[in-house]
Amino acid sequence: MALMRLVPMPPKPREVPAPVRSNLTLWQVFQGPPAHTSILIDDEGNVTDVQNPQVSATKSAAVFIPGGHQFVTEENSFAYNSLVAAGYTFEVA
Repeated sequence: MALMRLVPMPPKPREVPAPVRSNLTLWQVFQGPPAHTSILIDDEGNVTDVQNPQVSATKSAAVFIPGGHQFVTEENSFAYNSLVAAGYTFEVA
């Protein structure tokens, strides 16, 4: 990554401004949008909300719902019963 130079004031004619150095990286200045929370349901029906789930957690979960995705399921399925027991609400699709 190249170091960027900040010019605090416009330079005078024929004068090169001094480089301004900063310890900030680009991702500290420009934060990305927040990720949606993913939902993991294990084999016992326990529901866990995770911002960034590990790959091993998604593979070991009985149901994995990626954040920001519309989840549609049948009314009396395992995922539906687990989510309703955890306090989530559904509407008719």
